[in-house]
Amino acid sequence: THKDLEDTISPERGATHKVLEQVAGFLRRELPIRLAHRIQELDDVPYMKEMPCVIEVKKLYTQSFLELVEMENKIMNPDQEESFARLVETIYNRHSKVLVQMARGAYEFRDAVRNGQFPELSKDKAAVGFSQMESTHEFLDEFYMCRIGIRVLIGQYLALRQPPMEHYIGIICSRTSPYEIVKRAIDDASFMCVRKYGDAPEVMITGKLEQTFPYVPTHLRKCLLCFRICAILSSTRRERPLSARYVVSKPSSSEIMMELSIFSHLTFLS
Repeated sequence: THKDLEDTISPERGATHKVLEQVAGFLRRELPIRLAHRIQELDDVPYMKEMPCVIEVKKLYTQSFLELVEMENKIMNPDQEESFARLVETIYNRHSKVLVQMARGAYEFRDAVRNGQFPELSKDKAAVGFSQMESTHEFLDEFYMCRIGIRVLIGQYLALRQPPMEHYIGIICSRTSPYEIVKRAIDDASFMCVRKYGDAPEVMITGKLEQTFPYVPTHLRKCLLCFRICAILSSTRRERPLSARYVVSKPSSSEIMMELSIFSHLTFLS
């Protein structure tokens, strides 16, 4: 089921017992469907499905699916909602290492291809290298995107059960500031760079620094931190300053697009 971010942040709804029961009921119906799709995909992906780490991930998803379908079909009272919350929190924690496990599965598959474990792949020389296996990479991209969706839904529900925070509805901040997140990612990446190399390039930020919009700050922060680490490490090795520029646009009422660009400055001496 498609869900927009806007569907989960209506302030007037409040996290009453009735609202929590409604959210829990939606997740009781939705999560088994999403998990079933991931299980089917893990079972269908060629070759990679035979990797030990991928098999473990499939077992983990199957366990979570079976636990969910064993729950009551309808969440009708606070006790049922409380029991459901305990279950999905267990599932949320259980799935926390799936990203690493799937990465290990990809490495296992890459090594298996290099070692000739799948002779049929050698018939087409263009498909021998793991990097050229577009269907596998498309599967991983889709799997990771769907995993994010599952974790956002569960994380939002669990956060709604906690004491409210200013400007937050669950894990969603109604005033997410790209500038603040970019600056924090730069500070964290620069700290790592100084610790590793003894120095870090100067970074200049330009753009609409006052821009805010509803989003999940932790998700955006993780994405930007990985991007910034790569850029800063690259610039440090080349001893070049950096500029960071971001542009925020709104293609539609339910979409926000953020573009981050990193520029490395070159100095020419005559």
